[in-house]
Amino acid sequence: MVNEFIVRYLEEGKLAGKSISSMRAELSNKGYSDKDITEAVFSIGRDDFEDKRFSNYFLEGIRVNAPVFLRVSMSLMYLWFGISQILNPELYFGFIPEYASLFPLSAVETVYLNGIFEICLSMILLLGFFVRPVAFALSIHLYMIGLSVTNAGIMIRNLALATALLVVFLNGSDKLCLFRLLRKKR
Repeated sequence: MVNEFIVRYLEEGKLAGKSISSMRAELSNKGYSDKDITEAVFSIGRDDFEDKRFSNYFLEGIRVNAPVFLRVSMSLMYLWFGISQILNPELYFGFIPEYASLFPLSAVETVYLNGIFEICLSMILLLGFFVRPVAFALSIHLYMIGLSVTNAGIMIRNLALATALLVVFLNGSDKLCLFRLLRKKR
């Protein structure tokens, strides 16, 4: 059964110009379950709510968790590449951009430094601390790599992944970020 209080709250908020996302967050903070909120969201203005209940709830659950999935998957990708650079630096010598020769580091040191950078930031992002600045830094880092690569396929892939990281930056912290969960417990 749909919680009538949540439905009234959503309808009033809609009239006041609030977004569904902000109202969803406010209701979650008040202790209402995601399931109750989602059911209320889909009951507004839908006569056929009961017929579409499962599919709507399922799709809404995926949509609500998309920022978590994107942040975690991008973190794991960066973690994998960082570890790979530490274990097999010679595989990455061809990706070192021309401007890296301005620094007094050998190719191995450059790859190791980049691997350590990627491992550290990916772990911070994976745990959900400083999501926006870390995602922005990793996005810029990947844009720079993408634009310095001469292979078109690799360049397009890197630019697409950098854009995905930019979306993580725009989303900010999600509901499973450790920083957010720790702050909630206070």
